[in-house]
This record gives sequence, structure tokens and C-alpha cells, in this order.
Amino acid sequence: EIKGAPASVRVYNVQLSDDQLVNHTATPVEATPEPIARRSFFRCSSVKLMWTPVTGEGCLVVAESSVDATNQSYYGEQKLHYLSHDGSIDQQVELLKEGPIHDVQWSPIGRDFIVVHGFMPAKTVLFDAKCKPIFDFGSGAYNMVRYNPFGRFIALCGFGNLPGDVTFYDRKADGKCKKIGGDAGTVRISNAVSAAWAPDGRHIIFATTTPRLRVDNRIRVYTYYGAQVGQEDYKELLEAGFTNVAPGTFPDLPMNHDEISKRKAEGATGGAGATGGGGSPAPYRPPSARAAAYRPPGMRG
Repeated sequence: EIKGAPASVRVYNVQLSDDQLVNHTATPVEATPEPIARRSFFRCSSVKLMWTPVTGEGCLVVAESSVDATNQSYYGEQKLHYLSHDGSIDQQVELLKEGPIHDVQWSPIGRDFIVVHGFMPAKTVLFDAKCKPIFDFGSGAYNMVRYNPFGRFIALCGFGNLPGDVTFYDRKADGKCKKIGGDAGTVRISNAVSAAWAPDGRHIIFATTTPRLRVDNRIRVYTYYGAQVGQEDYKELLEAGFTNVAPGTFPDLPMNHDEISKRKAEGATGGAGATGGGGSPAPYRPPSARAAAYRPPGMRG
């Protein structure tokens, strides 16, 4: 958006040969085709473009403004739009709650996407590839979502200034999502900054990294049903993730109900905590309502 003119996103079908691209031999008409889809909007200073994985049939556009015209959010204002590759769909995605967009993620196989949005407690909704809501996860203290590589398991996370609760879901063929393991499927992972699924789709790592946090840097490894199976501490950890593997290296396996039953039994004997015990997450409290650490009078500001 510049000098009152609206911002816009356009989709082009550029059909140029390798020779035309390398040697710049395309004619002016070939080099500047007409857009097949476009979307214009006001109150936008930057955008994030997210193409549909695998098929590339559409593009989600997160339009951001550094200033919220309603003065309701310190973090500015965000809107979500969708443009199809052939121009058949050009619309704003109708979200279910007012407030900022915390996270948007496509399924790795491109059949749907999840949006975490709204003032806390945030609303999380699964949309199909046509932008129709097909499952409502409800509201909670979450600001991040991660699909496993097969689009089967979903981790819904609340990091940063949130308590650190992570809840695991199994996405069914009809689009409905079932919480894995009941209360034992929610774990509390304190001080986590990032989350990344392993290529096998059955393990996920949560990392505490610098400079976000300069103490307690570590990675913790969990299963898709909330059991902690490993931890490694570091003096300074900058980033954590997995290397890519060739497609077909790991099979897409469903839940193992024996493992989950065992996890439920273990969760019934221990509370939720940093080590990943079962139990219901604590209710969300804004930072201003949380008890501050005690400081002696001589150290108070």
C-alpha cells in the first residue's frame, strides 16, 4: 500500500522456455503477461505467501499491517486471503474470531490448512483447500501449529509468553480431528521456542534456543501421543531441526492404540509438567495476571 493506493497480490502464468529465461529473448508481451488472479486490499505493509504443497493449486496470503486501525492489538493487524492458480477463487478467508493471526500452516499433502487466530484464548480452525471450515479445535492458549510430514498428526502448541501446553491430534479422513490419548495427549513443555516433526512422522522435537532464551537451552523429543523419550542439554543452542529424507523412506502409519493405552495409564499416575506428564492444561492467564517472582525491596525498580 503506497500513497493511498491499495496493496495487491497477483498470480501469473509465465510460460517461457529456458532459452528465453537465460538469454532474455522473450518479447515484451511474453515477458509481461496478464495476471490470471489478483487480490487488492488496504491496510497492508507486508505479505507472506504460502503456496499449496505438492499441487501448487493455490496461494494463501497473510496481509500484515504494523498498525491496528481498531487499536485492539499491539502487534498490528493481519488478514488472510486465498487465490487459486487458475483465478477461479479469489477471496478473503473468513476467520471465526477477531484478533491477530498467530500461525497458518498448510498440510504437507495440500488438502487443507490450519489457522490459529484471535485474541487469547485463540481459536484454531481447520479449513479445506476451498477455504471452508471443516473442524473447530476450540479455543485455548495456543499460538503455533505443526503437521507431521504425512498430514496425519497435528501438534497444537502455546509457546512464548504462554504456559507451554502442547496437544496432539489425529486428523481423520473426513477432516475431523481427534485428540490423541485424552488428557494424556496434552503435555506442558516449559520454555520451548520451536517445534519440528521427525521424518518418520511419529516423533517431534521441541527446542529452547538462544537468543530467545540464553539459559536452559535444550531439545526434548516426544512421541505423537505425548510421551517424552529423550532430552539433550546445550550451553548454547541456535537452532534445531531434521535433515530431509527421500520420499518413501518412512511409511505413513496410523496410531498404535496399545502405545496410547499405556500412555494413558502412565498419565493417570502423574500430573502435567515440564517432563511431559498427563493431565489437563492450566487455564490461560494473561501476563499481567500472573504472579511475579519475589524481589527484595532493595532490588525493586
